Amino acid sequence: MSAPQGNILPAGTVELEFKGIRLHGYATDLSDDIQWRIAVHEYDRRDGAQTENMGRAPAQLRVTLVFVGADAFLDAQSFIQALEINPSGLLVHPIFGKRQATCSGASGARLAVNEVNTYTLPVSFIENNLDASIIGEQSQGVAALSQSVDAQADLTLLLADPYGD
Repeated sequence: MSAPQGNILPAGTVELEFKGIRLHGYATDLSDDIQWRIAVHEYDRRDGAQTENMGRAPAQLRVTLVFVGADAFLDAQSFIQALEINPSGLLVHPIFGKRQATCSGASGARLAVNEVNTYTLPVSFIENNLDASIIGEQSQGVAALSQSVDAQADLTLLLADPYGD
């Protein structure tokens, strides 16, 4: 799959790729959603609120891919087949660089008779990566927790009746 040539990028610009597939030449527009989760704490009989940053939500990217030319349908099929094998992989964003992401699908794909050898495929990606700098409490599995409860119950019974009477 080879993207159309002729796109001259500013120095330092990274090309859009997903799973090693060059998509930059097919992309007609990109739309990013980058949101912070904010907890709003409001109090009775007080104007305003306090806000608390709860971390960033997963970044989302919507991009319209337009496959054009003699190989348009083969190129589109190759991309879709790569998604069917595994919709997750390395996304290289032109601004934000490399991130693991999952393609959540296409919406409104279009094949119009007045657009010869053209297939328009709007796709969405969602970040598939946790910030490793924030490490939550290590939790145990259900079996380990169950064993811990049983052991605590046995100890409680033993202390209540040390001679088993």
